[in-house]
Amino acid sequence: MGQPCQPFALELYGRFLSGETVQQLSLELDIPSERIDRRIRAAAAYRARQKETDPARLCRESVIALSQRLQ
Repeated sequence: MGQPCQPFALELYGRFLSGETVQQLSLELDIPSERIDRRIRAAAAYRARQKETDPARLCRESVIALSQRLQ
């Protein structure tokens, strides 16, 4: 079974975080850069809200900090 589909805005956001520019995405997908930019901003806001409401976030951050100190 394949990977579950994710919303297009989150896909764009992931590609943006990986180094693709709004202009590159706009040209490749033939979507105006303003729309690409809005979708990326919406996905970033969604991810930020998701992190704020994640009950396991503090535990994960503590484990990550501890593992970094042990390296």
